[in-house]
Amino acid sequence: MYKNRIFFIATLLLALTLVMSACQPQAPAPTATPEGVTLLWAFWGSPAEAETHRAVADVFTAEHPNITIETMVEPWGDYFTKVQTLWASGDSSVIPDVLFLWPTPRYAADGVLENLDSWIEKSGYDLNDYWPALLESAMYNGSVYGFPRDIGLEVLYYNKDIFDEVGVDYPTDEWTWDDLLAAAEQLTVVEASGRVARYALGMEGGKFQLWVGQNRGSILDDMRNPSKCTLTEPAAMEGIRFFADLMNNNYAMRDANLGQAGGDAAVFQSGQVAMIIQ
Repeated sequence: MYKNRIFFIATLLLALTLVMSACQPQAPAPTATPEGVTLLWAFWGSPAEAETHRAVADVFTAEHPNITIETMVEPWGDYFTKVQTLWASGDSSVIPDVLFLWPTPRYAADGVLENLDSWIEKSGYDLNDYWPALLESAMYNGSVYGFPRDIGLEVLYYNKDIFDEVGVDYPTDEWTWDDLLAAAEQLTVVEASGRVARYALGMEGGKFQLWVGQNRGSILDDMRNPSKCTLTEPAAMEGIRFFADLMNNNYAMRDANLGQAGGDAAVFQSGQVAMIIQ
């Protein structure tokens, strides 16, 4: 096993589609239209996140008073089902004009997204503002169908009070998997009945790829043009096994339990876990 450090950087490629260029500060202002236009902008997020997005819409509409931005917000867990249902309805009055979406190529292949190439050319929008690989994530058959919105940074958060209570040194950027495991053994509290009163770690099961990547493994042989899955290779399997062992030994909360308890942030704030990777 590689003595991997525990602080993760994972790429999360999320894209806005259709008329996203109008929402980017670098883009030239669109030509005003004589009549008012109303656009529906759909995105996922918490109420607090929704307010930050609406603030962006307010700035945009202040500069373009002929355009009204209406918003549709759904929790992450419901968002994609809602969007797909709206598309299936065929009712253009409820289908978003601009939206957060991933994976963009999948929806472009279904024919529900606008090809942005002509709009990029007309506006002179500078694609050099994007890392090529990120922009490629929102392309299909060589055409742009969306723009990357952000890159997710996954880091380890820890509860100082719990660490102090147990007498475990705080994590550092030199921590390895072995350090995490040693701390987890001390931070976990299992009652005589077998009930876990406190887990060392709360982490969504879908983030297993972080362990794979840290161990120099991969999910696919080529992320752009994959020909096979590589999760059965030793490096990938070792990463998956490490995460699975954390759960099997009650050091990490299982994904189903984490979801029922309200998610990683909720269990961290309530003290049910000493650490989260988010």
